[in-house]
Amino acid sequence: MTRTKGGGREPRTVEDAMEDAVKRGYVMRVGGGREGSAAANPAADCHYAEDGHPCEQVHPLEEELRERIRALEAELTDVKKWLDATHANQQDIVMERNDAVARAEKAEARVKELEADLARHQDGERTAK
Repeated sequence: MTRTKGGGREPRTVEDAMEDAVKRGYVMRVGGGREGSAAANPAADCHYAEDGHPCEQVHPLEEELRERIRALEAELTDVKKWLDATHANQQDIVMERNDAVARAEKAEARVKELEADLARHQDGERTAK
């Protein structure tokens, strides 16, 4: 995965994951493998040829890894949907709060106006007496 500008990560492809597995020595390429490999014929364990194309022979763990990757990608999609929905919900809450604050400020201003009117009215009664 590579980092994006926002600090998140871009989704990985199965090919990227397999390339990482090759780099870490979990999977061997045609014509060579990890040093000290016990395989009599390193090409027999290959998953990718030197040109990057898949070999015909599939390692027993490869399909399991691909299934796990697909499951994780599906889970990631679900989490992203949930985050989007949560973000939208938070935006709605913030908008409602801002509306409530604006209404409260208007109410406070109206109360001050009415208090000022009442004070003028009371002063008018006092001067009339």
